[in-house]
Amino acid sequence: MRITNIDIKNYRQYQSLSFSFPKSNVSDIHIIVAQNGVGKTNLLNAITWCLYGKEPHLGLVSENIKDDKNENDNKNNGLPKLNLTAADEAKSVGKEIEVVEVEIHAQDEDEYITYKRTLPFRITTDQPFEKTADEKFTVTVAKSTGDPKVYEDKKETIRFVDKYMPEKIREYFYFDGEQLNNYFITNRKGKVRDAIFSISQVDIVQLVFDRIETIIKAKQKEAAAKAPNIKNITDELSTVDSQIDDFNKKIKDYDDQIAKSERIIKENTEYLQGEENLPELEKQYQYLIGQQTDLTTEKKTLMDSIFSFVREMKISLTFHEAAKRTLEIITKKEAEKTLPTNLDIPLLKKALKEHTCSYCNQSLSEREVDFIQRLIDSFNVSSAASHLLMGIKNELERIIDSVERYPIEKKALQERYQRNKKQLDDIESELADVDRRINRVSDKEEVKQKHNEREDHKELLDINKGKLAVANDALSKTLDKKSILEKDLAKALTKDKECSRINQLIEFATKSRNIVGNVQREMMDEVRKKMEERTTEYFTRLIWKKDTYDRIVLNEEFQLDLIHKAGYSCVATCSAAERCLLALSFTLALHEVSGFNSLLFIDTPVARISDINRVNFANVLCEVSKNKEIIMTFTPDEYSPEIKKIFDPAAKTNIKLDLVDEKVTVIKGG
Repeated sequence: MRITNIDIKNYRQYQSLSFSFPKSNVSDIHIIVAQNGVGKTNLLNAITWCLYGKEPHLGLVSENIKDDKNENDNKNNGLPKLNLTAADEAKSVGKEIEVVEVEIHAQDEDEYITYKRTLPFRITTDQPFEKTADEKFTVTVAKSTGDPKVYEDKKETIRFVDKYMPEKIREYFYFDGEQLNNYFITNRKGKVRDAIFSISQVDIVQLVFDRIETIIKAKQKEAAAKAPNIKNITDELSTVDSQIDDFNKKIKDYDDQIAKSERIIKENTEYLQGEENLPELEKQYQYLIGQQTDLTTEKKTLMDSIFSFVREMKISLTFHEAAKRTLEIITKKEAEKTLPTNLDIPLLKKALKEHTCSYCNQSLSEREVDFIQRLIDSFNVSSAASHLLMGIKNELERIIDSVERYPIEKKALQERYQRNKKQLDDIESELADVDRRINRVSDKEEVKQKHNEREDHKELLDINKGKLAVANDALSKTLDKKSILEKDLAKALTKDKECSRINQLIEFATKSRNIVGNVQREMMDEVRKKMEERTTEYFTRLIWKKDTYDRIVLNEEFQLDLIHKAGYSCVATCSAAERCLLALSFTLALHEVSGFNSLLFIDTPVARISDINRVNFANVLCEVSKNKEIIMTFTPDEYSPEIKKIFDPAAKTNIKLDLVDEKVTVIKGG
């Protein structure tokens, strides 16, 4: 199916505007160029509102729209869908009701489909009031022959939407540039797999599987009613089935919690790129401040030591020569024994007088008394001179020794000073660098909050992965138990003649269920492998780094991983431009492999893509557009010369939009 026309009346900036998207023989690519705020994104919103009644891409696009990403826009958006100029004109002529209307015309081979949504507004003196209860959605289907048929019933209209672009997978058909960038860091676990189920029609196989499972349980209950001895087994089987359901719910809950943690970790890592080490930087800053304080204290102590050393050495150096000569005289006299040892003469005289040793308090003999007297008499130098000379001898030796040690101690102090100075300089330089890095962070509290939140979810992730492993193990054991009970039931049914026919039906249904389950797994494996191949091929063609990435891998949940040539995963760390191209590659592969060939709408697709990647992007989409309708909206700056020269020759439609009086979007020149 492809869209041929979109008619918009009174919807936000669009008071009355029609877009036509004819197909050429070469390509089916359509370009819309407009400044920000003119209404590019609201064309995308007009499509999703018409088909699904939702506006998922609201943003700062005009005075009509506030920045609000909530899909249920009017619940949180202060401005109405009704165009302000249309509201003013209706008010000026006394019109009580004005209608917002979007009509999408599409074609699928010989079938012509018109999707139309209308929403009346009551015009009041204040803001127009949305009459939500009177909102209406219709689908008109016409063939090349015969009368058209109009569907208004909700189930019928949804059926015609789901046939081509189901709401639950609409995000695989309608993109904005930011969505492409965030494609692999948002909470998509499970959603991608469900989308693959729907797009590849595997969900039909699942319905068959579930239906057969229901039949098996019904037949088991029927057998239990006919044969009471079998009831115990069927009751136990029922209990086991309940346990399996409980385990599956727990597993889903753990999966959801794991997905949430992974999403928050990835989102916060994305947010914190270049800033994620703020807590570590602040710890480092405080540590450096402590080191600086210690080194400054050490410097002060060292300077005190240097000043003390200088003072002492000035004295020693001044008196060095005199001290040296004086010490030589004392040494000479000691050698000539003309200088007594440093004796306490008064103490000796006291001992003579008392005839008692002053140290041991023993009486002195005549010989000892004589010796002491001769000792006193043998010195030619007076006791006072002896005391003086011997008293300064140690100080003289200290002065001489300190002068001899002066070069060594001076060098040691200089080295300590230089070492301290270098350490302080290094610390201050490091402090300045850390301070600059901290001050570059615009919102420190937000960074801290994101960092702490990420750390919390890393811990939660490990916890829930452990719980998931336990739940999976319990589920596996319970499934084994169910298998044993089913075998026991089959034996019991075989023995009971009345239930033999039911047993045959159960056996047949069980084999059918297993076959269907195998078919489902094989279909999903086949789709997954093909998507891996095609996504890798598209990405290789889109990306300019041909020797950086090795391959793309999809797990059983269809979660994508980009593998570097070195063998490690890098989907969360590649650039924004590379993620956009990766998301586009994945989407193109999904459409191609599933055979679901509906519209691809991309709003501001190259906002985060530059240089050669833009050229590759343009070339690939031109080739894809040979078999798929593609609508893209650009700002004039985004529609750069390098892609303009590729898209212009291929584009069947090239529309430029303008804004009149900041309220109404028109086709420029139209």
